[in-house]
Amino acid sequence: MELTLKDRVLILNNVLPMYDSRKNIGLKISVTDKIKLSDTEQKDIVTTPVGNGEFEVSFKTVDAMTGIKSFDFTDDELMYLKQRVDFIDRNGMFSAETIESYTKILDEPFVSADKQAEWNKAQGMDTEQ
Repeated sequence: MELTLKDRVLILNNVLPMYDSRKNIGLKISVTDKIKLSDTEQKDIVTTPVGNGEFEVSFKTVDAMTGIKSFDFTDDELMYLKQRVDFIDRNGMFSAETIESYTKILDEPFVSADKQAEWNKAQGMDTEQ
């Protein structure tokens, strides 16, 4: 999955919860380890609180704003991210600041057709055509 620095900041700060089940915390730790920010990246971002626990992300350099890195998530990690974003969506917590990043997660395909079918079924999508 290709993620910008902004995508990663939003996942780390908004998508991944502080508390969850033991299995899900294991997935959270795995995802966090993969996308954690380097010291240089942390210095390139500015987060400004905008209320309701949300913040605006801005960047000190153009490269930080436009740079993309590729991350290989397992299907279980991707399912966890999709479930978290779906929860955010069902609770009306998307914003203009987050919609692009959150939609990117929801649109990312699974490697396994079985996992994709499981996701589609959970979403009420007809997988048989």
